[in-house]
Amino acid sequence: MTSKVRHLSPISIFIFWGQLIYNWWIFILMGWGWLAGSVGQFKWLFLGLIILLLIIFAVIRYLRFTFSLGEQLITINSGIFLKQTRHIPYSNIQTVQEEQWIFLKPFGLENITIETAGKEEKHGEARLLTVSKSVAAEIEAYRKKSAQSQSDQLVSKVTSSATTVDSPTTYTINGSDLNRYALTSLSFLPIILGLLWLVNKIQELVPKSFLNSFNAQLVHLSLVIIIFIVFLIITIGFLISYLNVIQKYYRFTLTSAKQSLTTVRGFFQRKTVGIRLSKIQAIDFKQNVIRQLAHLSTVQSLIASNASDDENGHNLVIIPVIKETEALARSQRFVEWLPQQINENRFKFSPRAWFFIRNSVLIYLTIVAFPLVLAYFFWSVAFLYVLPFGIFLLFVGYFQGRYVAKNTGFQVVSKNLIVTQTGYLWTRRRSFIQRDKIQSIRLKQSIWMEPKKLTHIEFNLRKGNDNDAIQLRYLSVTDAETILKWYQPQVLSN
Repeated sequence: MTSKVRHLSPISIFIFWGQLIYNWWIFILMGWGWLAGSVGQFKWLFLGLIILLLIIFAVIRYLRFTFSLGEQLITINSGIFLKQTRHIPYSNIQTVQEEQWIFLKPFGLENITIETAGKEEKHGEARLLTVSKSVAAEIEAYRKKSAQSQSDQLVSKVTSSATTVDSPTTYTINGSDLNRYALTSLSFLPIILGLLWLVNKIQELVPKSFLNSFNAQLVHLSLVIIIFIVFLIITIGFLISYLNVIQKYYRFTLTSAKQSLTTVRGFFQRKTVGIRLSKIQAIDFKQNVIRQLAHLSTVQSLIASNASDDENGHNLVIIPVIKETEALARSQRFVEWLPQQINENRFKFSPRAWFFIRNSVLIYLTIVAFPLVLAYFFWSVAFLYVLPFGIFLLFVGYFQGRYVAKNTGFQVVSKNLIVTQTGYLWTRRRSFIQRDKIQSIRLKQSIWMEPKKLTHIEFNLRKGNDNDAIQLRYLSVTDAETILKWYQPQVLSN
């Protein structure tokens, strides 16, 4: 059966045109600047020709881009001068993302990103711009049909687990939970740094006479006004972060049906991501320091694709925020292989907290040592200010090392499931990992660790385009052997 060859919507011409401008804007500005300085009368002609040329290229790209949905695979033809044909079997698809910007909604169009294990660096294996919403439904139908036609072993696994799901399970975030998620986000920190960078760049553009006058007036301002300015910058950064999280996870909905998860969220860009449960590499429960104090948790799935939408752009958020005590039981409704609860007393932690504290303090000591020495020998007045700050950082290093030690451990839940826990930058990460999803396990032991019978153990999982290494540091050799026996029981028993 021959599948119908389709074109994208003509609206994609404007998107292609915008992409060309984005990719070539630096060269356009360079050409504009050169003409304005030498033969200025031709600069408008040059700009008009460039715009016309880019429009022509966008139209050609639209005409040359076609796709078809067959029963076994997707075929995509593209290329302006060199024709490229990509064949994507449905069985190789990791995720299908649907993105609908607010300006595409009146036309009933959306962008589709197809993720596979062998994808490009930034985007997925293929992107279908401005296609009808029915296209994603067709792809999903073919994916399910392809999954049913796999080998008898895979079919038996799918059907045996699928029989426990009678109807779709749905979770929709409510207003209070979304508000708590936005209020406990730490994404305002990079925004504040960005605002400070912007202020610095503005200072470079402002005339020096005006800047000197402003600095002279700032010196005479009272401490209260200076504190108010700092508070204003922090407030603006927090407000931007809050509104961004609200619009990003607006009407967040998670649906589980037929061995797949689908998330829908966003206000300005309505984004739909569908993943099969079999493609999930691990389930993470993450808590930054604020959410730990509030006893809240964020549930994320680690997948081998770029379909990430959390605050850091790494994992796919399943439940944005939930009470810590309810997180595991609620997640088990959507991911069946998760346990409803675990025994916290069975966790095994690193026996040497001192090594974490020592390493953390040494890192902060390295940061403050050079400024302290420099101030002591060349600027004695500044030394009195740098020294208290350095001592403060050493205390921060001590407590951060203690925090990491307290949150580094593991628990073998069953013969197919292990839980790892790590701490970093005041964030706790608890990962539930199935044995068959682990790519490899590696032990690291220095010559100084061997007499103390300590070792590092590293779990390597697939993540996006590369590897996610979960490292448990300074475990006892006995605990490391327990993990190895769990991971390779047949090999170690011989």
